[in-house]
Amino acid sequence: MNDKLAWYVSRSSGWVAFVLLACTVLWGILGVTRLIERKGLPRWLLDLHRHLAFLTVLFTAIHLGGLVGDNFMQIGWREIIIPFALEYRAGAVAWGVVAMYLLVAIQVSSWLRNRIPRRWWRGIHLLSYPVLWMVAMHGLRAGSDADVAAVRYGVITLIGLVSFLTLVRVFTVGPRRRRTDVFGLDTTDAAAAPVGVGAAARGALGTLAQDDADGTEADEDEADRTRVDVGDGADGLRIG
Repeated sequence: MNDKLAWYVSRSSGWVAFVLLACTVLWGILGVTRLIERKGLPRWLLDLHRHLAFLTVLFTAIHLGGLVGDNFMQIGWREIIIPFALEYRAGAVAWGVVAMYLLVAIQVSSWLRNRIPRRWWRGIHLLSYPVLWMVAMHGLRAGSDADVAAVRYGVITLIGLVSFLTLVRVFTVGPRRRRTDVFGLDTTDAAAAPVGVGAAARGALGTLAQDDADGTEADEDEADRTRVDVGDGADGLRIG
């Protein structure tokens, strides 16, 4: 690959992967907090969360391939998979390496969701939040475009938006109570309110994890209803 082309590919795909990751997290938050009305949405829009996550992994792979193809930095697969193996801004690059492993773990757990314990899936799914911060640190500290004002303000805006909606999600849900979701399905488990600072933190994380599960289950329920309704009226025609 031409060195200049590889350089442009690695730069652009890295930032595209970051934006896709931020959109994935944002869409998940909007869905589980009911800030948007999902009932009646087309199936492709309900599945958007999963599509964005897959595209994030895809552009991350393109980013890594571009780095290896760029002979200027002399980056090999060893530097890609081992933290601190690259001397250039080792700490910032290490953030990206660790984020890559966590991102892969999140995606694989989503593919294996029906084959692993739900508690494992929830815990791994929560890693999306620190991964977004790691990627932001990696891009701003190691990226060659970090000094560009539009890039810096863009990253700050996305991180700020995710942080704000995460706080809204935590503090508006409160202690877990049995409730009925927008489709009339009972989706929550009874849980005692946490006591103490440490327990409060664990309770907040538990709320995030439970909401992720609730939102995904609601999406699947709506997708199933769409397939049934369309199948009855159009002999199994699939949407999306």
